[in-house]
Amino acid sequence: MWAFRQPAPRRYEMVQVPEPDPAGMSDGQVVVSYRLGALCGSDSPKFLGRDAVGEPMFGRVGTSMHELVGIVRESRDPQLPVGSRVVGAVRGHAGLFEHVVNSGSNMALVPDDLDDAAAITAQPLATVLSALDQVPARRPGRALVLGLGPQGLLFTHLLHDRGWHVTGLDRVDRADVAGVFGLDEVVVGDAAQWARSRPATTGLTPGAPGTTPGERPEPGYDLVVDAIGHDQEVLDAAVRVLATFGHIVAYGLPESHVVFPMWAFLRKNATLSAGTARRWRPHLTDALEHLRTHPALYEVGVTHRFPLDRIEEAFELHLRPATGRLKVLLDPPAGA
Repeated sequence: MWAFRQPAPRRYEMVQVPEPDPAGMSDGQVVVSYRLGALCGSDSPKFLGRDAVGEPMFGRVGTSMHELVGIVRESRDPQLPVGSRVVGAVRGHAGLFEHVVNSGSNMALVPDDLDDAAAITAQPLATVLSALDQVPARRPGRALVLGLGPQGLLFTHLLHDRGWHVTGLDRVDRADVAGVFGLDEVVVGDAAQWARSRPATTGLTPGAPGTTPGERPEPGYDLVVDAIGHDQEVLDAAVRVLATFGHIVAYGLPESHVVFPMWAFLRKNATLSAGTARRWRPHLTDALEHLRTHPALYEVGVTHRFPLDRIEEAFELHLRPATGRLKVLLDPPAGA
């Protein structure tokens, strides 16, 4: 069967490898035949030749791509029968195989009325749903999403859908999709520079616990999502503009260690949660259902498709954020 590997940074080659042996499968595993994949920001460092912390993946056959729609070929998971169409996250980012072995719990059945482009959108949407489920319960207020790539825009959509007033910041102007993704305000700029240019938000936001009648507090954001990652300055920016009693979602992948403004965080009585997904199947199922009533998330959110034999071109486009470039999908190799 075909597979892809990187012989060098920013390079891919198609190779032939043995097919998975069903006899070696464990309970709960499935073999899924590739139909459609998608690129994620977490794949970009591997393409450039940089391993993520704790994830020495560069050069391994099949990496790096983890968002997958496929057909179940072999199954040890009673909820995913052979022949069914599934979507999910491939463990180890090793999705660049014609047939991939994966944990069934990382996948969910795709309804017949959703096409593959809709289904693949359920994977990042599930991660966003999971991240928001970890936010302490609070009434909707002012939300800020730092980073308006495909995942950041899914955050803005869900927050707006839940009644939040949503501001989004990115170096790329996303005003063209603001209405589709629920952006009430679009800021174009660098997160750290923008945050430093604003007055310190040391007061309470209107209606926050502890607000006294007639008080005019300094405005801050009740919820800040870091959908950029890879830079500790983004978390510093999040704390700077956070309201007292506010919450930060650390969703973008971090470096191994960061210097964190703990004193300012402490003085604001703030809270923080991480954005990694754990309960894949329930969140994927919820995401698929949500996409039935919000087709613009993939009709507008998916902007480019390439066959896998043009994967280098797809990654190079993916690495250059730009107006009009959102989700990049990967079809099977031409002629496969």
